[in-house]
Amino acid sequence: RVQTAEVLNLTRNVRIEGTPGHRSHIFIRSSRPQTLKGVAIRHMGPRKRAEEFTELVLGRYGLHLHMCGNGSRGSKVEGVVIRDTGNHAFVPHLSNGIAFRDCISHDTFEDAYWWDGAPDTRTPGSASHDILYERCVASKVQYDPPFRGFTLTGFSLGRGNGNVVRDSVAVGVQGDTNAAGFQWPEGGEGIWGFERNIAHNNASHGIFTWQNTGKLHVITRFTAYHNAGSGISHGAYNNRYTYRDSTLYGNKGGALIVHADSWGGPESPLQFLSMACHAASQSDYLVTAPRHHGANEFPPPRFVGSTFT
Repeated sequence: RVQTAEVLNLTRNVRIEGTPGHRSHIFIRSSRPQTLKGVAIRHMGPRKRAEEFTELVLGRYGLHLHMCGNGSRGSKVEGVVIRDTGNHAFVPHLSNGIAFRDCISHDTFEDAYWWDGAPDTRTPGSASHDILYERCVASKVQYDPPFRGFTLTGFSLGRGNGNVVRDSVAVGVQGDTNAAGFQWPEGGEGIWGFERNIAHNNASHGIFTWQNTGKLHVITRFTAYHNAGSGISHGAYNNRYTYRDSTLYGNKGGALIVHADSWGGPESPLQFLSMACHAASQSDYLVTAPRHHGANEFPPPRFVGSTFT
C-alpha cells in the first residue's frame, strides 16, 4: 500500500476570525444540539506571557463546547477548519453525542482534539461520551517552548464511553518526550473504537499509551510511518490492549516500544496480532522492552502472526 502526503483545503467561504495579535475564541454552552458546517475558524485561542515563553489561557479554545452534557447530543461539526490558533482546536468538554467529520486542525498549539484530562494521577479526568472523530486531521501541532511539549498529541483519547476515532490522520505533531499522533493519557481512560487511523512524520511516536487497566482496548488497522520516535510506545505497567492488522514502517525509534506487561493471567493478555513491522533501514531494532518487565505474576506481551523485516 502506497502512502501519500495529505493535501488540506484550509479555505472556506464562511469565516470566523480573530487577528494574529488579538485572538478570540468560540464558546458554546447549550441545552440543544448545534450544527456547524463548512466554516474556517482562524486566529483563536489567546496565549499569555509566562517567563520567556507563553502559556494557554484556560477555557479559551478554538471551538469549545462546554459542559453541555446530554444537551449536545445530535450536534454535528462537519468540514470545519481551525488554523493558526494558540490553544486546543476542538474541545467537547463534558459534552456528549457530538460528531466531528472531515475536520482539520492545522498550525495550532496544545493537543488539537482534546477535553480536560486528569488533574493528577489519582483523580479521573472529565468524561465525554459518544464522541465521533471521523476523517479528521491534526496537522502541525505545537507547544511553547517545544522542549516542554511532553505528551503533546494530535488526538487525546480521553475518558468516556462509546467514543470512536476512525479514518483520521495525525501528521507533524511536534513536542518532546512521549509526544504522539494519538494518545491514551494517564488518568483519563476511555474505551475508544479505533480503526484505520494513520500517524506519520511526527516528532516522536505514532501512538503513546500510559495506562494500567484490566479493560480491553482494541486498536485495528493502524498505520504509523516515518515518525522520529516509535510507531507505538505502549505502557505503563500492566494492561490488556490488543493491536491488530497494523503496519509500522520506517519509524526511527523502531516499530514498538513495549513498557507494559499483560494484566493478570493468560486470559487477559497484552497482545499484538498480525502486525507488519518494517525497519526500512531507520532503526536497529523493531521491538524493544526497556523497562518495567520481570514481575513473574504477570505474563509478557504476546505476538501472534506478525512479520519483522
